[in-house]
Amino acid sequence: MDNLDELMSTMQEVWRSVNSHNKKVWMSKQGTPLQFFTLRFLLEKPEATITDITKHFQITKSSATQLIERLSKQKLVEKISDKEDRRVIHLRLTKKAIKEIAKVRQKRMEEMKRVFSNVHPNDIKDLIRIHKNLLNNLKEGKNINATLN
Repeated sequence: MDNLDELMSTMQEVWRSVNSHNKKVWMSKQGTPLQFFTLRFLLEKPEATITDITKHFQITKSSATQLIERLSKQKLVEKISDKEDRRVIHLRLTKKAIKEIAKVRQKRMEEMKRVFSNVHPNDIKDLIRIHKNLLNNLKEGKNINATLN
């Protein structure tokens, strides 16, 4: 179990470092991490609603509304009324938002290339294989929640 403890510790440290870097890149663009995560969510789920945002990020409706208002004022998100139910507002990324996300991703990739520059390509392949195996185990319900219940 000592190896597993060390693995968990190093994985958490890598995750924190990558997240910290990503936050710095986005915040240099005058945004908050939640704003960036929201834009990424909308990129993956076009036409989402405020309710989708509240559920995904586990925030209140008023917080989600304020978040979307800020993104809308920055011309990063458009609010589109539903054709069938005018009470429903869909959210759509603007071209500006898509460009900003691409810039952040490019900077992130540059940083990751630097981080992995001294790692042998075979080690990278092994790491990908291991991550895929872990993801499969998690998807199959073999995660920590299954053992805690």
